[in-house]
Amino acid sequence: RGVEGMSTLYNALHDARGKLKTDRHISCGMTANVDIVLNFTADAFLRAQERCASDPADTPTAPSPNLATTAQALDYAAWFMAHDSGGEAEIPSVAPLAQLIDAMPQFRMWGGTGIQAANGVAGAGFANTVVYIPRMAPEFGGLIHPALTVSDNNYGYADLIAESPEFSEIHCVIDYAKGAQLRYGGALRTTSRDDRVILSGNRCNARRRIPPAFHDAACGPHDDSSLLMNGFNSRRTLEDNRGCLNQCFERSRE
Repeated sequence: RGVEGMSTLYNALHDARGKLKTDRHISCGMTANVDIVLNFTADAFLRAQERCASDPADTPTAPSPNLATTAQALDYAAWFMAHDSGGEAEIPSVAPLAQLIDAMPQFRMWGGTGIQAANGVAGAGFANTVVYIPRMAPEFGGLIHPALTVSDNNYGYADLIAESPEFSEIHCVIDYAKGAQLRYGGALRTTSRDDRVILSGNRCNARRRIPPAFHDAACGPHDDSSLLMNGFNSRRTLEDNRGCLNQCFERSRE
């Protein structure tokens, strides 16, 4: 049933593509990050714990996500694995995970609904598409559709990314498989399901500053245009989101 459903969806999208007005101007935002997905099967997580001296105690609640070392990150993930659940946390920086990231098999992909929408729109044939990316770095480049025009705000975030620019807007996704081994509470455990723990470093996404270039692209004199706005969950309060919307639309009121 799943294969038939996907085939039906693909055929419907393929037929609709020929009817699209691909000269339409589309602006997309507001979040973008790179997901670094680490796959842990069999004893891979246990071996990582041994290398980093991770031996977490059994606690009723998850440890603090205020992580400063790779061992603390593994301790945090182990709590969720021991409870056969998924988890997500905002962490001060992904830099402490560099040792783990360098040592593990992985794949990288875009995260953040803003860039995902933009890549999808460009892939559908819309050549006049601009996307706002909070920060742009070399590791992002290979994931961007070549037809996209990128409006980044590296200058505006220079103060936030100066210390470790290579680890800003990175989500480390710890994917663990059913049967993965780990040490927790002084004992060897084995997971009974597949799930993931996401450790997110969002210095720029969480403190959004809209660059003038994106204002001009989104609110310029276009005959036929759309603005796709996503990622409001990265702002923690309603007032923050109101401020972001005001930034986006203030040029259109001038």
